[in-house]
Amino acid sequence: MILPSSYAITFAILVLGMLCWGSWASLYKATGNLRYELFYFDFSLGMVLAAVLAALTLGTFGFDGFSFTDDLLHASKKNDLMGALGGAVFNLGNILLLAGVSEAGMSVAFPIGIGSAIIVGAIWNLILKPHENLALLLLGSTVIVAGIIVCTIAYRLYEFSKIDELVRTGKQKSTRRKVRAKGAAIAALAGVVLGSYFPIIAHSMSGEAGLGPYAVSVMFAVGVFFSTFVYNLFLMNLPVSGKPLEILDYIKVSARDHRLGVLSGVIWMTGMVASLVSAAAEGTSAVNSSISYGLLQGGVVIAAIWGLMVWKEYDQADGRVRSLLFIMLILFVFGIGLVSLAPALGPS
Repeated sequence: MILPSSYAITFAILVLGMLCWGSWASLYKATGNLRYELFYFDFSLGMVLAAVLAALTLGTFGFDGFSFTDDLLHASKKNDLMGALGGAVFNLGNILLLAGVSEAGMSVAFPIGIGSAIIVGAIWNLILKPHENLALLLLGSTVIVAGIIVCTIAYRLYEFSKIDELVRTGKQKSTRRKVRAKGAAIAALAGVVLGSYFPIIAHSMSGEAGLGPYAVSVMFAVGVFFSTFVYNLFLMNLPVSGKPLEILDYIKVSARDHRLGVLSGVIWMTGMVASLVSAAAEGTSAVNSSISYGLLQGGVVIAAIWGLMVWKEYDQADGRVRSLLFIMLILFVFGIGLVSLAPALGPS
């Protein structure tokens, strides 16, 4: 297989991973009013295609470690299963995250969902790797919680302002200011699940019979693809909002939206491969784990910027709301930085 040959290449791969993980959901926004359940079938297909393509090219050529096929033969069945299980666990959280995006937008669902995932992941790291700096971990998590709270306040104020405008223009008679919290709640639940999948992936790569980066990507994608039919069919029959869907509704999706769904999956899996390959780099090619973690988790800021700048999710917001959104972004950057430093500085 091929691994990064220099520090600069590894760093560039990490930046690519951050951009991918922060951008994939923007293609769902580009579909307009397409139900996320239908989009997700194509998303999971795109993940499989990208993982297999990477494995059969970058994972097969070169002279670094085992090739993809040798890696699969060398790994134990247990490690294969753990890789697929990690994909299935991730998939539940990611479907819920996309449901949150469909309800509240990227600039709400990603900060709340991925922020929650970072905190849950930090707790797992504290349990599994007790040598991390507890003070920094707690401080970083607290700052991220503050960012989530500020995000929630900004969202509520913006929704209140829209209700007030409807009342002022006579389009709504009731002056009751009720904001639906469904999207934020779903995103928070998604974060709890998403924060739990990476320890499973790490376990599938551990030991002498562990999977390499390209092999685990394929097993992960397989877990995502098959679990999609379980989760998605359940959500189609008991939808978060709207009417129940039939499987035949998938056929009615336009070719353009099918392509966007597949491309979205390709983008996310490109980020996953970038994450795993950069972690496998050795010697002078390796990037400090704190830097790599911070860059990859920075995808949440990229996603929020997509929602704010491209999709104009707060287009009519006043100065107060815009200030809160800016503070939210600063808090996330600062909080992620603190959490990423915890492993490097050791016990407090």
